[in-house]
Amino acid sequence: MLPNPNGVDDGQGIHQPPPNTFDILPDIDFEFSDSGLFGEGFILDLETIVQKEVLFPMDGNALDLGENPDTTRRRVDAFQRSFWINLPDKTRNGGGGNAGPALADRDLDSSVLSPHTASIDFTIHEKLSLRARDQIFRLIVKTGDNSVSMPEIPAVEYLDILIKIGLAKKLETDPWIHLYTCYSQNTRPELLAALVMAGCICCFASSVSKTGVILQEIVRMSLRNLSESDPQVLRDLQYLQASMMCVEIGFSCGYRRNMQMTEGSVQALGMALRRAGAFDSSSYRLISPCDIPDDNHHELQTAWQEWIKQESLKRLVHHFFCHDIEYAAAMNQPPTTSYAELTLPLPESRELWLAQTPKAWKDGWIAQSRQTSTDLSVKDLLSDPTLLSDLPVHLDTEVATSALLHGILGMTWDVRQKVLLGRHNSTKLPARKQLLLQSRQDDLYSDIQQIQDVIAKAPAVTVLMSEFTTMYLHIDVDALQRFAGKMGEAETRRIYPDLREWSLTQEARIAIWHAGQVFRAVRRVGPYQLRGFDSFAIYYASLTLWVYGLLSCAEKESRDSVSWSTDPSSTILLDGPGSRATEIFISQGRGSPGLTYFSGTGVAAQKAVCNLRQPRLVMRVALQVLDSNFTNLSSNDPVNNPLPPLVANLRSLLHDLGNLP
Repeated sequence: MLPNPNGVDDGQGIHQPPPNTFDILPDIDFEFSDSGLFGEGFILDLETIVQKEVLFPMDGNALDLGENPDTTRRRVDAFQRSFWINLPDKTRNGGGGNAGPALADRDLDSSVLSPHTASIDFTIHEKLSLRARDQIFRLIVKTGDNSVSMPEIPAVEYLDILIKIGLAKKLETDPWIHLYTCYSQNTRPELLAALVMAGCICCFASSVSKTGVILQEIVRMSLRNLSESDPQVLRDLQYLQASMMCVEIGFSCGYRRNMQMTEGSVQALGMALRRAGAFDSSSYRLISPCDIPDDNHHELQTAWQEWIKQESLKRLVHHFFCHDIEYAAAMNQPPTTSYAELTLPLPESRELWLAQTPKAWKDGWIAQSRQTSTDLSVKDLLSDPTLLSDLPVHLDTEVATSALLHGILGMTWDVRQKVLLGRHNSTKLPARKQLLLQSRQDDLYSDIQQIQDVIAKAPAVTVLMSEFTTMYLHIDVDALQRFAGKMGEAETRRIYPDLREWSLTQEARIAIWHAGQVFRAVRRVGPYQLRGFDSFAIYYASLTLWVYGLLSCAEKESRDSVSWSTDPSSTILLDGPGSRATEIFISQGRGSPGLTYFSGTGVAAQKAVCNLRQPRLVMRVALQVLDSNFTNLSSNDPVNNPLPPLVANLRSLLHDLGNLP
């Protein structure tokens, strides 16, 4: 299985297409039946969403962990079937096809809606108006031209439900859209269509989720046309919010063309925010209700609306920054935004942001005593991460924690590039520069460790991000993928000696420890929530553990072979809690690293330990970890078990790699 570093290139790897990070994904099929964009299947599925309460029992089923040997060549073949190698489809035009986007009919079941969006009955009393619905459809018809057919227009109640589903999803993670003012009469139809799109994407019914993907393309084109006809719109908040939703959904929808178009949209949105001065503190001012009398309702309402607009822009910028860093890490490319740019204040507390009325906003403001006159920024936190432990009460701790972690991840990218530059130079870096890079890497590692007390209290997705960032600091993503077959067999052979040397270092042991901790964090994430960057985090953690296990198999005769003792007492559970034994393993390499998994199925499933020297089993454990977030949907049957496309295709790649000898 391991390549021969002295082997002769057989020429099979010479004609590899240029690498790209999208080819694991399919293109969405725009060739539909005659049902149209909002056809019969869409209406029936929406009725099911409204009428049925969705429940998903957890059964803890495990995978069959049998082995299926194969050749090294299949590693390359796996990537050829994946989105990491770009094979463009010349039959696709800018509109994605010449047929109207319709909706596939399917039997309905209780899994039409994702459970993390099932609770849509929260206190938004406003409803979508008929006028707003008509504006949405005028936008669709105008943008889609003759390529979109709509034989039936959904009732306004159904679209309203979809909007609330999308808002409920954002409320669980990062509510950067204000819940109680998005139904204004002045709301742009592009933003409303984007909210409908977001709700569609959250649904597991194929007709509804597919409509969301097509709406993403329509809204993206509409926004592009709008900016070309009126450049001033680039400073409009609602335009920027709709653009952010298109970027977010384009990245996580799991269809190749949408993700490719999103790459350009990320750059355009970042440029628009930068030119609008949204990154700079000078564009913001203190808006306080303290001096406004309670009986002056008009002035209080005006101040609240101004505060919401300013706070919306702040939250949009921080959300975009985090997304930009995630996209860059997932695609292994530089981000479009620099962490040093963000001098704007951190967002206000979530209690203030979720206040439903001007009076509630004022009461919350007064209740939160402000002892500091100067608000903190991401730049301040990156300069001194310990500030996070004593964050003022009027700031949003979750946004601050997330922004800090993403900032550190952005700094990690910079450090890794400098490290790689030194490694691949024909002349070795001077010792002084090597020590400087090692010191910078150690500083970033220390920064993450300093905020662990705060991260321990954060949601599981934040813990996952922290562990991924630490792992990312100690791996060469490009080298791991080349070894796995991304660039062909010749590159696999070329990179093997470097990775083999890395596998013997403390850096590698730190990497696999935090890769295991990524698995541990994933098991704590709520069901059906791993749909975007989190899926890539699992993929890279799996790849790190798998490659380390493969390389370790070749070291059976090395001086460190004693560390791979089969004695159960020497096993280091990488996905377990830290202990003195794990510290010794990381520092000295003593112990046998492994992972926990469930062997068997159903009630007969038993907890077992997988040694990393069983790489095929390691990858099946990784699949089990990923599948645990999608109980009852993790079959390879895409019709009856519709995993989100991005998750399904990453899973397929892990499955193919795991079946190699």
